[in-house]
Amino acid sequence: MPRTDENGRSLESLLTYMLDGVSAQDISAALGVSHATYHRRKHADDYPDAEELRLIAEHFGLNPVDLMLSGLARKFVGGQAARGWAGLCS
Repeated sequence: MPRTDENGRSLESLLTYMLDGVSAQDISAALGVSHATYHRRKHADDYPDAEELRLIAEHFGLNPVDLMLSGLARKFVGGQAARGWAGLCS
């Protein structure tokens, strides 16, 4: 099951809420992958990872820390909690 924010929303739902509408095609473009690859990826247990959040934030002009702190990146990345990435992503 993919990661969700603290309200149980998927990344696509969260972006739709934040940006007043975002399509799967928009997200696949932000990630630089085909629509089919995005569709497979969005169902993976480790989706989204910190790098995917960074790419999406950069594409849509968002602060990557805001996405990470939404609860979408809860797992440990490189031995460091994703929430501790705040200083690395700004």
